Amino acid sequence: MMIGFCGWLKNHKRELNNLMFINIADPKVLAIPIQESHEVLIDLKDQTILQFGPPPECEATKNCYTKLRKTVVTDPRTPPTAIYSPAR
Repeated sequence: MMIGFCGWLKNHKRELNNLMFINIADPKVLAIPIQESHEVLIDLKDQTILQFGPPPECEATKNCYTKLRKTVVTDPRTPPTAIYSPAR
């Protein structure tokens, strides 16, 4: 038997009430220290194995959204579909 979203929501209301959502701009998130690893970045524009789509609608990232850490691109445990879905 299939139920629609409203049916699913009704059945899972208790679990949803227990979720805690934190805004990315929350001071708790901003207080998390970042430790740069200085790992080499691979530009997906320089290879043909992984496909990528058009730049996001964010002007600030239009020139760098195709760059990923080398480990993410070359680690055999990371399937390509987990990085980018093929462009259509």
